[in-house]
Amino acid sequence: MSEPNLYAHLIASAGVAALVGQRVYAQLIPQQVRGDPKAYPCAVFSLVSLVDASTQCETIPVPQGTWQIDAYAMDRDSAVLLASEIRRAMVDYVGLMGDVHVSSCKRSTCFDVGPEPEPGLYRRTQTFTIWYAES
Repeated sequence: MSEPNLYAHLIASAGVAALVGQRVYAQLIPQQVRGDPKAYPCAVFSLVSLVDASTQCETIPVPQGTWQIDAYAMDRDSAVLLASEIRRAMVDYVGLMGDVHVSSCKRSTCFDVGPEPEPGLYRRTQTFTIWYAES
């Protein structure tokens, strides 16, 4: 699973796209938009861990990746709404995500983070475990 695959999946979700357009970022919000109120809501994702599946004899090509996706907004309700749309796009998803086949996607955690260092900014964090077939 790669960053472009997850990015494409999130912006292809009608619910997510309706709230953020293409304001979905890998790792962090770009510095040039960070203080601009028009930059929110937005989503930021990053890989937390990657575990190769294995049997007693070999590693099998079905890795398990845990991804953190943060919903940022100027108010708590908007952050919660965006997080809800992200959850809808991710939980129980099976199919192609970019050029990889996802066999399972589950939400592992969900929590509010705060207070944010940026005044007036709210964040809801979720982690998702994704099992997929490597190409």
